[in-house]
Amino acid sequence: MRHHSPIGPTGAQVAHTVREHRTTQGWTTETLAAEVTHRGVPLQPTAITKIEKAQRRVTVDELAALAAALDTTPNALLLPTNVDRDQPVHTTGRTPMRAADAWDLFTTATTDKGRRERSLPWWLRAPG
Repeated sequence: MRHHSPIGPTGAQVAHTVREHRTTQGWTTETLAAEVTHRGVPLQPTAITKIEKAQRRVTVDELAALAAALDTTPNALLLPTNVDRDQPVHTTGRTPMRAADAWDLFTTATTDKGRRERSLPWWLRAPG
């Protein structure tokens, strides 16, 4: 029997935001599953239910397809969007950090050390 580690804070956030985005659009789990499957990542409505209840992990391919289907970004599924910038948030493997710092970390935005150039594609890096 395989034992899996529990879903962490980032997985729990994905569970919450997938459900939030789905219900805001008035979609059923069947509709979302069909939209994700249409994007090349087969997913059953029962899998959507398990994801939303944090009973099932989301693969990277599923995260990308869920974001595309829900017309949002993967980061918006991974991080809270309805909190104050100074509110502490939990991300997997990290101690709580300010929401603004979590978004900076996940989006390679400017930090106190400057833009994380190595994280950007070559065509977005500053010349020189």
